[in-house]
Amino acid sequence: MKTKKPFRNTKLFMHSSIVILAVILPACISCSDNRSLVFKHEFLMDTVVEITVACRKKEPAEKAIEKAFAEIRRIDGIAGPGEDSELSEVNKDAQRKPVTVSDELFFVVDKALGYGRLTEGVFDISVTPLLELWGFSGENRKYSVPETGLLSKALKKVDYRNVVLNKDKKTILFRKKGTKITLGGIAKGYAVGRAMEVLKNEGIRNAIVNAGGDVQVTGDKFGKPWSIGIRHPRKPRSMLTTMEFKEDRCIFTSGDYERYFFSGNRRYHHVLDPYTGYPADSECISVTIITGDPVAADALATSVFA
Repeated sequence: MKTKKPFRNTKLFMHSSIVILAVILPACISCSDNRSLVFKHEFLMDTVVEITVACRKKEPAEKAIEKAFAEIRRIDGIAGPGEDSELSEVNKDAQRKPVTVSDELFFVVDKALGYGRLTEGVFDISVTPLLELWGFSGENRKYSVPETGLLSKALKKVDYRNVVLNKDKKTILFRKKGTKITLGGIAKGYAVGRAMEVLKNEGIRNAIVNAGGDVQVTGDKFGKPWSIGIRHPRKPRSMLTTMEFKEDRCIFTSGDYERYFFSGNRRYHHVLDPYTGYPADSECISVTIITGDPVAADALATSVFA
């Protein structure tokens, strides 16, 4: 079991009590002067992903959006939570032997372990045994407060330092039996960033990629900034403010309202403290990171909240 250390990296941008509002639009909204907002959404990466493009020609935008979704589907098959993903195969076999993985999975896991070191273990991808125990992941998605003995047993399997990478052979090995990893705190950022790259490569200059409220924007909406609504996490219909962006920006949020349940009038959420095994108690309702890097935004939003 890890010895807890204070998280001393404090030069991070924080907001408590905010969340990005996901805006659902029709498939295509026509504007004046042959301008259109082309929109599509799918359930991927264990959330609803939405892509909106501001354009003058709908057909190229629709093709670009489909290619961006194809990229997210591909990444979901590599680093997502599905039983058939490459990550799932690693969790099955890496306890017995080094598992050779794709360059992309290796890259994301390596990045995640880097944030583990940066946050002194607050960001820990090996918390899967705890998430499964609480019912936040795995086959048994029935939420419950675990017994103390079971929690102590699961905690012994949690330590990101038990995940060993071989950069020359591109392998992953788990030092401890029972170790499992999740990329839920970083893979979505990687997928959002890759989807935006695909859009740009297809000639799209004005777009939003929104994965469950985690947003990357580029360009503008026919000369006007993209407006991102900020709602109160305790009052879903109440807006705190809107933020306007007319340049590349990533706005990622982590909070106690995404997946949670109540027991004995207490809220238990899915962002777990890898030192105690319980939901992180940082006195924050939510944390938002605004930066130019979607991978950093995703990982740091989770880290700062925890």
